[in-house]
Amino acid sequence: QTNEGLTPLHQAAEVGLLDCVMALVAAGADVKAKDSRGHRPIDLAKVYGHRQCARYLSNVMWEVSQAELFKQMGKLQKLKLVLLDNEKQQAEIHQ
Repeated sequence: QTNEGLTPLHQAAEVGLLDCVMALVAAGADVKAKDSRGHRPIDLAKVYGHRQCARYLSNVMWEVSQAELFKQMGKLQKLKLVLLDNEKQQAEIHQ
């Protein structure tokens, strides 16, 4: 990471190196990382007109968002089951 907070993914997106962007993402680079000015790699790809990089990053960010959503939904489902079990136990106690 540079002094400006640019990650290798930011730098690859900024110059339009799609193969490099793809390799960095596959290696676990954070597609939502922000530099010191608040720019994400996708923002730099868009600003510099690298449409393929921007489109790829957009798709990856959507997939990440969906995965995070499903993870949160799983947590909520577990919480719901715990609450239902607690309600059942409370009902049995008060009978």
